[in-house]
Amino acid sequence: MHYVLQLKLQALKSGFNQIFNNGQATVNSSQSGSKTIGINIPPSQESTLANLLAKVISLVPMLLNKLMTLVALDNEDVINDDGQTLSIFTIEGLLTNKYPLFDIDIFTDVEEGPRSGFANNIKKQAAVWYIAIRNLAIVGCVIVAVYIGIRLAVATTGESKAEYKKMLTSWFIGLILLFCMHYIVIIMIRVSDIFINFIRTAIETDTNTTSMETFVLTNVFKNINNADGWNKLFYLVLYCVMTYYEIKFFIMYLFRVFKVFIMMVISPLVCMTYSIDTVGDGRAQAFNNWFRRIMMEIFVQPIHLLIYVIFIYSAGEIAKQVPLIAIFFLVALDNAEKIIRSALKIQGEGLRDIKLFGKGK
Repeated sequence: MHYVLQLKLQALKSGFNQIFNNGQATVNSSQSGSKTIGINIPPSQESTLANLLAKVISLVPMLLNKLMTLVALDNEDVINDDGQTLSIFTIEGLLTNKYPLFDIDIFTDVEEGPRSGFANNIKKQAAVWYIAIRNLAIVGCVIVAVYIGIRLAVATTGESKAEYKKMLTSWFIGLILLFCMHYIVIIMIRVSDIFINFIRTAIETDTNTTSMETFVLTNVFKNINNADGWNKLFYLVLYCVMTYYEIKFFIMYLFRVFKVFIMMVISPLVCMTYSIDTVGDGRAQAFNNWFRRIMMEIFVQPIHLLIYVIFIYSAGEIAKQVPLIAIFFLVALDNAEKIIRSALKIQGEGLRDIKLFGKGK
């Protein structure tokens, strides 16, 4: 009797596990024998509401990403319901130089591709103005040299002559910088590209790691559908936060292009005033400030890519399991950039300075 009761309890437990895990149960009948039937449990109203709400809200970041895609790629392909269409704007693509629109090298044309014509036209305009202002600066250097020579000739005291000889030395340095400045900038851009290509190669060869950004953008609807109840909103929040940072990077790097172009155009004037700027304390504050700012604008890209690999690319597996924790990796972008800037003593605006909502302090 006890043995029979134990068998019945095991059969009942087995049937419960089948219903819980597979939605199926085996039914024994004296007439038709044993057969397996499916048990369909309708989704709860709460889960249905969460799914509908998540999908409706997700349309907003999707449209924003589509807008950035149209500007950067001139391509209308976006994420479909299966999450398979990948012609979308990504931070990884921006930082690895996949969008010609954000190329800052005005002395080299970009290869044929989306927005390459627009980017090359902007570069040509910047190069034309650079050459024009450099020719003007050469004339200015000649005038400054004549002025220094006259003052040196009429100087009566040894102290005055020493001062004007120092100005003449500074003028000569400024003249050399005037003709070599674009080579210096090109070298810095090439060094930056070397670091970027090195990190990009490491990313492409590592097939075991998935970018959290790629996982979120390509599986947003799949993740929302597969999540239970209000857990769907975690993926929605992750998707919105990711889009928020994509917009910040888009704005920052778009303004970066114009800032670098303007700084290159005015660089001959900075070199021309080098000798005048050194009068007094012997330091060329204008040139030093210009050089630090353009160096920061050039090397901020490999710094951002390094932070991206550490906090975003390596968090792909975490995003699959715990999307809420993955959000903190996104928030860490601002703080990590601030720490690196402080350690390297790099001044200038960063991600934290870009305010999409409200006014910055």
